[in-house]
Amino acid sequence: MVFFLPASILILFFTSVAAQDIVATAPEVLPASSVKEDAGVQLVRLRRREALGTVGKFFYTTRVFVGSERQALNVAFDTSSGQIILPSSTCTSLACVEHRRYRPAESSTAVDINADGTLTSDEAVRDAVSIGFSSLDLGDGRVTGQLLADIVCLAADKSNISYEVCAMVGLVAAQELSETPFRALPFDGSIGLGMGGLAIGKAFSFLEMLGKKIEPATPQAEMALLAPTEPVQQFALYHGSKFGEAAFGGHNPNRLASALVWVPVTNPQEGYWQVSISRIRVGDRTLNACSEGTCRGILDSGTSSLGVPSKAMPEFEVALASSPMEIGLGCDGEDLHIELSGGVQLTLRAEDYADQDCKPSISSLELPESFAGVFIFGEPLLRRYYTVFDFQPGQERLGFGLAAAPAAGGHEETAVLAAEVEEDLQDAAEIAMVGVSMSPFDIFLSMLQAFVIRFFVVITLVFAGTHLSSGRLFACIDNMLAQKTLLLEMAQFASAVPANEAPDGDECVICLGSCEDDPAVAAGVPGLQQNSGVADEEGQCPCSASSKTCTKSAAPHWRRLRCGHHFHEVCIFEWFRKSKQCPTCRSPLVEESSTSRKVPSMATFLLQ
Repeated sequence: MVFFLPASILILFFTSVAAQDIVATAPEVLPASSVKEDAGVQLVRLRRREALGTVGKFFYTTRVFVGSERQALNVAFDTSSGQIILPSSTCTSLACVEHRRYRPAESSTAVDINADGTLTSDEAVRDAVSIGFSSLDLGDGRVTGQLLADIVCLAADKSNISYEVCAMVGLVAAQELSETPFRALPFDGSIGLGMGGLAIGKAFSFLEMLGKKIEPATPQAEMALLAPTEPVQQFALYHGSKFGEAAFGGHNPNRLASALVWVPVTNPQEGYWQVSISRIRVGDRTLNACSEGTCRGILDSGTSSLGVPSKAMPEFEVALASSPMEIGLGCDGEDLHIELSGGVQLTLRAEDYADQDCKPSISSLELPESFAGVFIFGEPLLRRYYTVFDFQPGQERLGFGLAAAPAAGGHEETAVLAAEVEEDLQDAAEIAMVGVSMSPFDIFLSMLQAFVIRFFVVITLVFAGTHLSSGRLFACIDNMLAQKTLLLEMAQFASAVPANEAPDGDECVICLGSCEDDPAVAAGVPGLQQNSGVADEEGQCPCSASSKTCTKSAAPHWRRLRCGHHFHEVCIFEWFRKSKQCPTCRSPLVEESSTSRKVPSMATFLLQ
C-alpha cells in the first residue's frame, strides 16, 4: 500500500496597545549545572549551515547515531513534519549519493515494519510511502521509501546529562529523493518534531517514542519491546546567529532573556505547531491581512524566512518596503507586531525579518484552500524568541521568551567552535579511510596535523578573545578542511594518467581543451601527489631526447576516474568542489559496495 501525506510546510524533506508584549529583562546568569540531570533535560548542539548554492538560506543541523553500529548521520529537526526520513544505502538518486546514507543491512536492530507498526512477514508485500514536501527556501519535492524501525540516539551534551537518550522508532528509508529540494540540503536526513497528526502512525513519531524505554525483545515477549514509561512532554529550540540548541524533556533557562509567555496550540489534532493570529501591525499601521480573524501561524524550524499568504503579499511588501534601511549601519525599519490569541504580542525588528542586504525576508505562500490565512514563522521568529513546545495531551501549548545571545567570543562560542572542528576532522578521517590503506607513518602524520590544527584554533581563540573575528576564522577552517578532504578524495579515486598516455586536450569535456596552454593547468593541483618520471612504451622518459635525466614536463596533468573517463587534473578538481559525479556519465566518485538485506533477528516492533 502506498500512502500520500499532504505536503508539509517544511523541508525535506520547510495590535492593540493593551496587548501583552514580551519585554526583555536582565537574564539571571546560570551555570551549566543549573539544568540538572535529575530534571531529565537533554541539550543537543545545533550547527548552522548554509544550503548549497544559496545565499542566506540557513538550516540548523545535529548529529545522530542510528542502529546497532551507531551510524553517524547529520539531520535537521523539523517542526512541520511528523516522521524521520533518512536516505537509504539502496537509493541511487543524486540527492542520496551526495549525502551520508543509512545502511539498515549493517544494523542488527533494524526491522521491516508496516504503517501500523507491525512486523512484515517474508511473504507479504511490504508497505511503502510517498511524501510530498514544500520548502519556501528550495522548492517542492518528493520522497519515496520503505518503512523500517531502528534505534536513533541523540548526540547529547555529556556535561549536562550522564546518559544517552535513544528511541526505537519507525522511519522512512528513502529509496528515491527528488533533486529539489533535497540535493541542496546541508544535511543527510530529517527528524520530524510535529505532533501525531503529521506522523504515519504513533510508532513513527519521534516525540512519542523518545520517552519509551527500549527493552531487549524475545519471541516470547514481543509486546514488551516498548515498556510503558512516561513519554517526553516538552522540547525547546534556540536558533542563534552562529549556532543553535535543542532541549528535550524541558527547556534551558540559560537561553531566556525574559519570562516565558504561553499560547495554546490551535487545532493540535492536525499535527502542526500553530497559533491563532488576531492581527498584524507594521509600526502603528494595522494590516488588513487578518481582519477576518481567520489567520494562523505555523512554526517551521526548516524555513529561513517568513511565509505570507499570496493574497496578503502586496500589502506586506508595501508596508515593509516603505521603511528606510541603511546598509552598513544595520537595518532601520518599522517593527513587525504579531498579536496572538490571548493578547500575547510577538515583535520582530527590522534586523530580525530583513536579510543581510536589509531586504524583507518574506516569501509568498501558494497553499491549498484548507491552509487559507496561514503564515509560516521560520528562522526570523525562532532566532528572536526562545520557543518551548509543550505537547501534553489536551494541553498543547507554545511558550515564547526573548532569546539570550551568548557572549561574543566567550567560552561557549569557543567550545562550540572546537566541537565543530573536531566534527569536521572526524568527517575527513572517515573519507580518508574509505577504500585506502594508510601506512602507520601516514596515520601518525594525519593525527599530528589534526592535533596541530585543533591546538592552534583553541590557543588563538583563548588569547585573541573578542578581538578575533570568529566568522573569518570559521570560514578559513572550513575552506582548509574542505581543501584537504578534496585532495584525499582525488588521490584515492582519481588515478594519475602517465604522460605517454595523455589524451588530446579537447577530450576533457570540462574545458574542451581551452585551458591546455594555461600554466596553472600544466602545474597541476598544489599539494596533490603526482606520478613523475613515468616511462613511455619504449622505456624512455617523457622528456626531451637530448636529456639523460627526466625533467618536469610542461604538459598538463591528467586524472582518470574509476568509470574510465579522464580529465585535466585542475579541471576535475574544480568540478569535484561542486559535484561528486563524473561529468560525462554521472557515476558517483565513491562506489558503495552492494550488500544484501539481512533479515534481523530482533523481535517485533508493535504499535501500542
